[in-house]
This record gives sequence, C-alpha cells and structure tokens, in this order.
Amino acid sequence: MTKYARSLAWVVVCAALALFVFESARFCSKSVYFVDDPFISMRYAANLAEHGELSFNPGERVEGYSNLLHVVLQALTFVVQGRVPGAVDAGDEGTCVVFGAAALELLVLARLALRAGGHEVESASWYYAWILTAASWPFAFWATAGLETPIEGLLYAAVLLWTTRLARDVRARSHVVCLAGLLVGVTLLRFEGVVVALAATAALVVHLGRAGRARRAVALAAGVVLPSAAYHVWRIAYFGHLMPNTFVAKATGGSTLLRVVAGASYAGQWLAFACGLVGLVALAVAAHVGRDRIRTGLARGLDDPTVVVASAIVATKILLVVWGGGDWMPGWRMLLPVTPLALYLVFRATFSLLALRVDLRVAGLPAVLLGLGLVVCGRPNQADFPERSAVAEDTGHLKKLPRGYLVMGDLLERGFGGGAGEVAVGEAGLIPFEARHVRFMDFFGLVDEDMARQPGGMHHKVHVAHVLERAPLAVVFAHLDVKPPYGPYQYESELLPSPAFRARYRRVELGDEMALLGWALYLRRDVAPEQHGLAWSPEDPLAERAAKATR
Repeated sequence: MTKYARSLAWVVVCAALALFVFESARFCSKSVYFVDDPFISMRYAANLAEHGELSFNPGERVEGYSNLLHVVLQALTFVVQGRVPGAVDAGDEGTCVVFGAAALELLVLARLALRAGGHEVESASWYYAWILTAASWPFAFWATAGLETPIEGLLYAAVLLWTTRLARDVRARSHVVCLAGLLVGVTLLRFEGVVVALAATAALVVHLGRAGRARRAVALAAGVVLPSAAYHVWRIAYFGHLMPNTFVAKATGGSTLLRVVAGASYAGQWLAFACGLVGLVALAVAAHVGRDRIRTGLARGLDDPTVVVASAIVATKILLVVWGGGDWMPGWRMLLPVTPLALYLVFRATFSLLALRVDLRVAGLPAVLLGLGLVVCGRPNQADFPERSAVAEDTGHLKKLPRGYLVMGDLLERGFGGGAGEVAVGEAGLIPFEARHVRFMDFFGLVDEDMARQPGGMHHKVHVAHVLERAPLAVVFAHLDVKPPYGPYQYESELLPSPAFRARYRRVELGDEMALLGWALYLRRDVAPEQHGLAWSPEDPLAERAAKATR
C-alpha cells in the first residue's frame, strides 16, 4: 500500500467525525429536536439538591425516573453551582454533560479499535463499529438530547475495554475491580441495568473460572451482586415498589401481547438500521462460504470473553426492550447504547468466517468512496421530527428549547406556585421544571403513581370520571394541532368533548401567540381566575370543535 493510499484512509475517520459534529450542532439548533424527558430527571435532581429527597412533587415518593446515576450527577452539578439554574441554562448544562459522555464513548471505541499484534480481526471489527456509530444520526441526536443514553453507551464500551484487558492479563486484580465498578454503574444508571450487569457478570465469571481464577471470579461476582442488591433493597424501602413507576406507566394497563409485539417491531427496526440488509447479507454469504469454519469460529468466540460479554449485553438488552414494548421516540434510544457492540459482533463474525489475513481497513479510493457514502447516507429522516407548531418558537443559547413550554411554565409558576392545588399536564418535563413550586398531576403517569395504574396503555390512561374525581385546579393542553406521536394527545380527545369536563372547567385567556403554538389552559369553574393572574376566555372554539367531532 502506498503512502498516498494510507493517507486517504483518514478520509473515513474524518467523514464520520464531521458528520457527528455537524449533526450534533444541527440537533441543537432548532427546538423541533427538543426532548422533554430530561427535565423530569432535572426536577428530581433539583429537589434532591434543595430538599434532600428524590421526589417530583415534594413529599411524594414516586420513582418517576429510571436513571438514578444521571439524576445524582445532575444534582451534584446543582450543588457545586450553589443553585438550581433556570430551564435554559439547565438544558445547556445537561446537553454538555451527555455530549461529553458521547465523546468519551467514541474515544473508548477508538481505543478498542487500535491495532494490536495478532488481533487484526478484532481491531478492524471495532474500527468499523466505531465509524458507523459516529456517523449515525441517532448517535448525534441522543448525544445532544440530554438523556442518559450516551452515559449508558459509555459504560458498555468501557466494560468491553476492560474485558479485553482482562482477556490478555487474567491475573491483574485492577481489571476485576474496574469491571465490578463499571457494572455497578450500569446497575445504578437504569432500572433494567441490573439484569444486563448480571448477564455480563455471569459471562465474566465463567471466563475467570475456566482460566483457573476462581477467587477473581468470586470477587467480581460479589463486587457486582452485593452493591446491586443493596441498591434495589433501598429502592423498595424508599419508594415501596419493586417496579419503578415509569415502567408501570409505560408497560402496564394494556395488552401484554401487543406490548411484546411492539417491542419486537422496535428491535427489528433498530436491527435493520444498525446492521442493515447489506450487513446481514454479508454475514450470510460469509457463513455460506466459510460454513466449514463455523464450528471452529464459534468455539473460538466462546473462548473470547470480549465476544461473550458483548453478546450477553446485546442479547439481554434486546430481550428487555422487547418485553418493555420498545419506545416511541425517534432514534432507537433504548438500543442505541448497544449499537457499537452489535456492530462489532457482526463485523467480527463476518471477518472470522471469511478467514481474511489482510489489512481489513480500507484505504485509497475505497476509503474516499466509503467516506462519501457515510456523508450521503448518514442524514436523518426529517419525517421523524415534525414541527410542533406553525410558528417559529426557538429560544435558548446552546440547546434550543420551544418557547411555548417556557411561557406556560412561567405562567403556572406565577399563578399557582406555592399552592396546594394540582395542575394537570401531559408534558411533565420542561414545564414542571420551570414551575418548580407547582404541584403537578401527570396525565402520562410517569411521575404520578395514581395515573400510572389507571387502565389503558402508555399515553392512554386518562378517563373523564377519574380526572373529575382528582379535580385538579387547572388542566394544560399541549400540541393541539400536531400529528402523532407528538400530539394531539389522548387526554384532549377524552376531556374536551366531554360535557362533564366542560361543566367543571372553563378555558382561560392565554393570548394569540400561545393559541397559535397549540396551547390551552382550563381552570376549574369554582376557582376565581383573578386569584391566579388569569381571566376567562370569552369563547372556547376547542371545546366546540371537539364536541362536533364526536357527534
């Protein structure tokens, strides 16, 4: 290979990194890419920093988050600052934290991809997994969304890095200590992380046992199992339930069969995106050409702890996501953290079956063509991000937020902050974070134990009789003119056409801009709007339109 051809090999790396940076900047530039859920964790973090309790509404112990480690990290940032910042600054800080985790994940994957003598297939497999991960739009999207997804991916990549080190030096005690710490981190980050951590621990224990390191195996198992068990005992004692409220809200109340089918479809779509039909065909061809080598390759793979641990993590995560019913958000966030691992396994199997003994990293013209292909094919499908309103509403500094949420949050804080009455809302992230002194009823049930246990599947738990029984002071309606999955929500079609709801609640005036942005606020009729800085709206076209639609 000529020096010129070798230099062109960097085109692929540069193209992947340029895509990551460009797409990350674009996902920060418009509020259409905004995700509401990170602010749920931030409200928990704010109450932890200010009041020393993990709660959404102070005094109510409801496990409305599924990412304790991320909540604690956010609370620490608030403590270090000596205050809880406003929503705009908090959004920027949260974005920086998870973007930093995504960048570290790429560094760890790059470290795995470094050449090692006698390990060309392994390093090349990690190299292409790194390239495709960095160039994928879901990776950039979730690197800037503010959720814990990049932190989870970083932990998995770090587990595999230390597993490769353990495979080369099984005697090193530090490797076992680091692996135990990382796997405990997986347990603390997400509720289902304990299952993934235990699956990876079991694979490592088997490897250490086969290597004659029984004490190391016992130490690793104890280092993961004991802290994980202590954490879940604390969870049950603190919140009173084994399952977090988020799981109850999302995965119960509807048909188990339909949930599993939806989860399988979600996993299938992710697999098609991550590996692609080309990857599956290449693997099939490799299996056909090298079918005499399959048995040998499987035996070698079972002897390689990196392959076994990666397989355990990916398989366990897929099964958990299928059982949980998947997720409605774009970019396969539930499975994105294991995408590099899945890609590594596909490339590793393909290269091993083909038994190639050459440099597997493209250079020269093929590298240029692959780089161009990444740029052309790495852009997201804009249909995944519909505009929420016909009015431009971008606001904020680094990470753009929708102005309507901030306006509504500020209005509720001024009108209802410090009171004992509830405000019912479906968007339980940014609005409640901006209105931190308001008590909220969550229509989606994520942070509301009562709503989570209502009949109906995810986002379909609102029933008129139950809402009237709870009798919140006010009800917020969002995204009234937006197509699914961002709206209109089930609670709109359930409540607005109801004569019983309209008899108890009346619309208040928010102004033309908020109406254009798709927001409405209804106040209980026995409450004087003037006490909350509001005024009745002279007409209610929303209720009239909804009533006509049901006739």
